[in-house]
Amino acid sequence: MIPHIVNAILAGQDIIFLGERGQAKSRIIRSLTSLLDDETPVLAHCELAENPFDPITRLGKDILAEKGDAAEIAWIGRDQRYGEKLATPDITIADLIGEVDPIKGRRRPLPER
Repeated sequence: MIPHIVNAILAGQDIIFLGERGQAKSRIIRSLTSLLDDETPVLAHCELAENPFDPITRLGKDILAEKGDAAEIAWIGRDQRYGEKLATPDITIADLIGEVDPIKGRRRPLPER
């Protein structure tokens, strides 16, 4: 299990622990947050916690293009970057990863060619 956790951390992926009760899943997850930096910089005024050096959303890219090094930076703590969801039998996949609405996704205008 430990090599899988290390690989997920190094890859920057989300981690989902599955298993029977009493296998220390919650304890491992809560301990992992102590490895995070106390705070990390993000672009201010963005919906997502955007990396100021490599934003992924249009808004983040526009802010950097417009303001460059003068772009406002916010700092978020490790508690704000960590989320925990206890998956009991009544929890659905949508509860864990969110719902994807293909109609809403399609309503966005297509990129111009």
